[in-house]
Amino acid sequence: MGRPADAQDPDRAPVVVVGVDGSPPSLEALRWALTESGPSGGTVRAVFVLPWDEPAAGQPGNDAENAAEDLSLVQLAGDELIRAIRRALGEEVLAQVAPVVIPADSTPVGLARAAAHADLLVVGSGRHRDETGNIGENALAVLQGMPCPVVVVPSS
Repeated sequence: MGRPADAQDPDRAPVVVVGVDGSPPSLEALRWALTESGPSGGTVRAVFVLPWDEPAAGQPGNDAENAAEDLSLVQLAGDELIRAIRRALGEEVLAQVAPVVIPADSTPVGLARAAAHADLLVVGSGRHRDETGNIGENALAVLQGMPCPVVVVPSS
């Protein structure tokens, strides 16, 4: 899992970002990432991208009430992410994962932000595959222009 950042700080543990939306393919990707990062002592971040619309240019920004509501949505999403990990993989796995919620206008944008300083991005092959077995739309979009290597874990 080497990247140029490793050359700058050889003692830094590898960082693996996993896109997790609670779907079976995303949880399979998380399992894979935990298995792969175990020997290196790396950090695994389970990232949920919360759909988020930024205010349009020229429109007023969020006031205090909207900011509190936004924070509440992020906290709820974080709680749901933790519950999904706990249900699928167990309490002991939850201790090995850093759950992260990233508000973004699309899943690929959010994952790119999360992976900006990561050594590896891991995603599931997607919830919806066509009859040819092609990967999902988000997994395909993630393969383009990420700041680190990407692994797409196939569904079993």
